[in-house]
Order: sequence, then structure tokens, then C-alpha cells
Amino acid sequence: MSDWPQLDLILAAPADNHEQGPPLEISFERAQRQLEQLPRLWFEPDGAFFWNGNQRGTAWQLAGTLTDDAHGQLRWCRLTGSCPHDCWLQLLQCFDWPTQPMWAYLVRESSSGPVERLGSWWDHEQ
Repeated sequence: MSDWPQLDLILAAPADNHEQGPPLEISFERAQRQLEQLPRLWFEPDGAFFWNGNQRGTAWQLAGTLTDDAHGQLRWCRLTGSCPHDCWLQLLQCFDWPTQPMWAYLVRESSSGPVERLGSWWDHEQ
């Protein structure tokens, strides 16, 4: 078992009043290209991806799915698993964060907030 947080969330653009927000300001294809640059990441054409690694002798893995709209803009990314903080930041950068504001919708906790808030989940690594 790792010391890293167990993620079960949706990454998307910020929305008001619990409505579906606008698409992210990145296309599905651009996100795919950027994700495929990560070492040990496997990407399927339907948007499913799997990324794993080993840090400090502990294995980690993330599984995700990208969903786009009819115009090819990324709507959200569903993400589960765990990873070190530096890998979390690399993943977010694949979606043009921090230039692109992103919101994390936490599935188990039924809460949401800016992805910056999640950084404290890795405080023990700092």
C-alpha cells in the first residue's frame, strides 16, 4: 500500500451551480498527444489510458478516461488510482494546467474544488 492518496475524481472546467461546465480549453487530440509523451503511459483511441511507475520502491498506477464533445473539445477526465505528487503535476500539465483552470469533482466525497486544493494530499512528500 502506498502513502499516496487514492484518487477517484473527475477533472473538468469550473462550473457554477452544479451545472455542467464548459469544455476545457484543450482538444481531445492535444490532450492525447501530451499524455502520450509521459513515460510508461498507454493510451487507447477511445480515450482510456493507463499510467504506472515505481518510486521509492513503491509501485503506483493511474487509470483514466478522456471524454470529448461533438467538436472534439475535452469535456472531462475521469481518474482513479494513486501516484506521487510530481506525477500528479505532470498529468495536470497534459491538460494545460495551470493556464487552464481545472476543477476536481471528488466522487466518493461528493465534493468539488480547484485542483490546487488537492496538493495538500501529498504534504508528507514535501
